[in-house]
Amino acid sequence: MEESSVIPSPAVSEQAGESKKEAITFRIPGLPPSVNSLYQIIYAQKRVELRPEARLWKSKGKQYVPCWKTEKMEPLGIELEFYGNWFFKNAAFRKLDLQNLIKLVCDTVAEKCGFDDSQFFKFEAKKVQSEEEYVKVTLKKL
Repeated sequence: MEESSVIPSPAVSEQAGESKKEAITFRIPGLPPSVNSLYQIIYAQKRVELRPEARLWKSKGKQYVPCWKTEKMEPLGIELEFYGNWFFKNAAFRKLDLQNLIKLVCDTVAEKCGFDDSQFFKFEAKKVQSEEEYVKVTLKKL
């Protein structure tokens, strides 16, 4: 994975002489595995767990998520931009549903920052055609 790049956000409020970040933007290299291949069922143990490739992406991805503190149960917004090559050479679409890429990214960010992903009240996501694969994440306090 490449070096983390935190993109500073201009949205900052001043409270009693200290600045409080209202938004933060950063990128996570690579694309997460699709939700369709996220979990495996272990019938002998009667449990469901993340597949090894999903656990690996999540643990590596957390290295690129900066610490960002929020108030307990504060509503948040998240914007996700998935950069990657979304077409085959014959111009057909690659079968990677945007909705299926979202879950692992939200879980990774929420776990690293120490909040529950149920705090996401506003959500935006899009695919961006690019030769480089990464996820650009913007977290906002609502």
